[in-house]
Amino acid sequence: MRTEAVGLCFAADRRDGICTETSLLRSWPEGGPKLLWEIAGLGKGYSSLAIIDGRFLWGYNKIANGTANISTPVVHGEYVFCSTAYSTGSALLKLTAAADSVNAEEVYFLNARTFQNHHGGFVRIGDYIYGGHDHNKGKPTCIEMKTGKVV
Repeated sequence: MRTEAVGLCFAADRRDGICTETSLLRSWPEGGPKLLWEIAGLGKGYSSLAIIDGRFLWGYNKIANGTANISTPVVHGEYVFCSTAYSTGSALLKLTAAADSVNAEEVYFLNARTFQNHHGGFVRIGDYIYGGHDHNKGKPTCIEMKTGKVV
């Protein structure tokens, strides 16, 4: 995925969540930093913006609920695994570059009876997602990331 000067890569240019920018300020100017852009109407699910100019890149609202999306998604290459509780569920998305945005294609969706993660979070180890399931009950669960199969 080409990222130079357009800021289209999820989780920074190396997809590791580490910003390599070298021109960061050491202190804020008086009155704070200048507001460069703002955006509204993102929906209640997961989404991503181009920080360089505030463009909406992709969004996925099937995972949304009326309360909160608390768990941090797991990113592996061009895949994003996200989950939320409140009787919603989980999904694996595949992100692919488009002209000036990113397409988020649903690979699979797991309903709340299969896997919903509330506060505990989840991690990827190898080809598997490990996390607590069933809202606040935290039942240990292992999911094959590529297929969504609970093992």
